Parts: sequence; C-alpha cells; structure tokens
Amino acid sequence: MQPISVQPHARMMICRPEDDGHVVALASGQMANFTMAHSAAKYSKFAYSTRFGFSVPKGYYGLTEGAYDSMLALSERDEHYRVRRYCEEFRVEQQYVYSRWLPWHDVEVRTWLIPAGLWHVRIHRIHAGRSLTAAEGGFAVGRMTGLTGSEPDAIRMAADRIAAIMPGGISGIVNLHGYAGAKMVYPEANTNLLKPRTMIPTLSAELEPGESILISAVFGASSSERNESGFNHPPMAELAPGGTIKITDTLSGSVMIEMKTE
Repeated sequence: MQPISVQPHARMMICRPEDDGHVVALASGQMANFTMAHSAAKYSKFAYSTRFGFSVPKGYYGLTEGAYDSMLALSERDEHYRVRRYCEEFRVEQQYVYSRWLPWHDVEVRTWLIPAGLWHVRIHRIHAGRSLTAAEGGFAVGRMTGLTGSEPDAIRMAADRIAAIMPGGISGIVNLHGYAGAKMVYPEANTNLLKPRTMIPTLSAELEPGESILISAVFGASSSERNESGFNHPPMAELAPGGTIKITDTLSGSVMIEMKTE
C-alpha cells in the first residue's frame, strides 16, 4: 500500500505514515456550507486523522471553546477567532496541497500542507491589513485514564515545541518559523468526536499588518518509545530570497521539497 495517495477529485492527499496504523487526510479546497452547523470544523480543517478524530467548537470565544485542532485560528486580539472556511483557490499536487483563503476582506492566507512521514509541515504566507493573534493547533489527543504518572509528566514542552505523550497517541507541534511560543490548550468537554476530554498542542504568534510567514511541523503517531524519540527530530525549514522554502529531513539531511511560495 502506498504511503501517500493523491486524491484530486476529493481535493485531498491521503497519508499512511510509516505503517503506524494511522491515516491522515491533508485537505484543501473543501467548501464549508454556511447553513450547516460547525461546517468549517467538519470540512475545512487542514488534517483529519483516524487516530485522533477531530473537534467541533462549543463556542467561538477563546481557544478552549473553539477547540481548534488542525487549524490556524486568527483573531483581532479579542479572543474571537476565525478559521479557514472557504477556499478561494486550491491545488492538489504530488508533494503538497495548497489553498488561498480570506478570513477577512483585507486578510489573505495562502497555505501549503506537505506530508513528511509521521509529520506534516504547514506553511502560511499571510498578507494582513490588521493586527492579528494566530493560534496553530496540532491534533487533539485524548486525556485518557490509566496513566502510570501524572498528566503533566506526559507533556514535553520547550520554547519552540510542545507534545502530549498519551496512551492513545503522541500529538505534537514544532515551530519552524514565525511563531513566538508553544502551549497546551485544554478544550471544553465533549468537543472531540472520539474522546470526551482532549488537549491540543498549540503554537501562537502576534502578527502586525503586512506580510508574515508561519511554518510549523505537526506530529501524530502511536505511543511508543520509537515515536517519542522521533518527535525530537522534526523537519527543518530554510527560507531563501525570492520566496523559496526548503524542507529538509533532519536525520538524513535529504531535501524533502523545495518550493516557491510567492
């Protein structure tokens, strides 16, 4: 079975990373129906996972009500967040999926989603006519019972990354460029389709008007010592003049993709 299957008619890429028993759909171009409840959460997230499920918001004030897993949530620094709902443009290529979306009339976000084994890389090039707060959520992992230690002991956090090492899986996110900090978000109960209580590894940034580039690496895998070690070796991103971004495998040093984002 191929680890990556490009599905142009479904406007997504299906990834089965490293025989980990985990299937991820990287989505681009789905149009959320404005008359359907929670349509953006159901159709317009960046990634949908068989291991972690997905979340729907309980409300739209703050990150705990919004439960913004696998999303870039943007607010005008007032805790009211907007996410990708409708794609103005999209492409499904062999190495990535792309979309252009407008959370406000004067804010344009161009997003590239790139599979990278147990990781996937998200690149956002943002042109904003206003000051914004950005929150980038990884997969929502269940706060399961039966831990041998306390829940805080299951969290790995540094200035540029955060992960939850839980029995149900490892969910983590790493800043490759542009974010200011990492934190764990604990959404309201019963927002996730699979687990009654979850946590979402999240990166954050404060954006000024003009152009910003945000790049993150998102990790999702079964819980094992091998995969826990794998979280310590995220892909690397290099920005070059002219809008070229190169993504490199840290362990092998091989270039995974080199692409122009302008």
